[in-house]
Amino acid sequence: MDVHPHDDRLDRLEAGVGGAVVVAFVLARAIPFARARVGLDFDSFDYLALARHGSIGGVLAAHRPPVYLLFLKLLGENRQLVTWVQLVIASAAWVWLAAATARNLRTRGGRDIGFLAILFVGSSLGMAQWDRVIGTESLSISLGVTTLAAVLWWWDRWSPLGVAAVCASATLWALLRDANAAMVGVAGVVVLVVAATRRGFRRPLILIGAVALAASVGAIVSSNIGVRWRQPMQDVVTLRLLSSPERASFLLHHGLPLSRAEAHDLAGRCANPVGAFLCKKVTNQRFYDWIDQDARSVYARSWFAFPATTAWEPLAHEREIIGIRLPVAEITGTQLHAGFAEPVDVVAFPRSPIVVLAWIAILAVGVALLGARRPIPLASIACALIVLTYVHLWVVWHGDAAELARHGLAASLQLALGLWFLSIGLVDALIGYLRELPR
Repeated sequence: MDVHPHDDRLDRLEAGVGGAVVVAFVLARAIPFARARVGLDFDSFDYLALARHGSIGGVLAAHRPPVYLLFLKLLGENRQLVTWVQLVIASAAWVWLAAATARNLRTRGGRDIGFLAILFVGSSLGMAQWDRVIGTESLSISLGVTTLAAVLWWWDRWSPLGVAAVCASATLWALLRDANAAMVGVAGVVVLVVAATRRGFRRPLILIGAVALAASVGAIVSSNIGVRWRQPMQDVVTLRLLSSPERASFLLHHGLPLSRAEAHDLAGRCANPVGAFLCKKVTNQRFYDWIDQDARSVYARSWFAFPATTAWEPLAHEREIIGIRLPVAEITGTQLHAGFAEPVDVVAFPRSPIVVLAWIAILAVGVALLGARRPIPLASIACALIVLTYVHLWVVWHGDAAELARHGLAASLQLALGLWFLSIGLVDALIGYLRELPR
């Protein structure tokens, strides 16, 4: 906290400037959005068709995760309304995250910088371009940001409302995308381990961890019922594993019903019975039966047969997952002209591994030098986000082999927020340290 006397005029000025910044942030996202068209791709039409299912049970058991289908159904599948609601939810989520970040900082200058920095990240093209698209990306970003904002808002001051907010947003996020569900389960385990090592605030953490695990298990059950894993598993086999001679031999040795010549011919290509979408035509029903019955267990065994490859591949292909800027306006037809959001994206989301590693090294030096002198706000949650980015990359890489950059969007955001949180915390700690120096 600041050591200076409370100044009502400065507080009013700060509130006024903060309000103006929020208005500018909302307008910066809303004006390009209003001029753009609703974005649609193959997934969009699939979601809209599934949302028209008359039975809620049918939606819950569909081959797409249920939350977005229910979201579309709730809004009557009105494409304009859906995208406008996505914009409103996204704007509110980022403003809350900015306020929650500022709430955890100790100096007035640090709070101002933190608030501005988070809204800066939220105004980037990588975030804003999805609001106009019928798809899970916008809502996934918003629910992830909302969960993080709720954690920060009630950090070390847990109340029943705070626990309920975190549990609700995390559950919705888990049931929105299957990769999210895996990360919620991992987060639940981490929270329970933290709860076991702490003396205070154990009950809220135990409840949050238990709900996170339950949500993750529920999403896995839903995925099994809807057989959502089948196509990603098949893509992993044909696009990735068969392209590696060693792993192709492993699959053939463990029952893949193809000849070595057929496996070589299929390597690096998608497959379906009619050869649609430029895929290889495969009519061998035994191949699809093997995917359904044996592929997952054989794939899991391959992780232990090739442990170095299993561990290193997600990092080796980091650029494919979080190092690509997706041309969403061209892919989906939104024709979104985001103005300054594109250069903001370059700063807010550095894609180059060298830049990311340099940023991490600078932060590590800052923590080593300043951390011994005073606590660094947000450091624990920032480090958790950065470290768990590897887990997220691992989940995305091993969970699918197609559209990796799109599926890695949440991992990219997770890493960026971790780096920004730690940077903000260091700036706040530095301001406090310099103020305490003798004049």
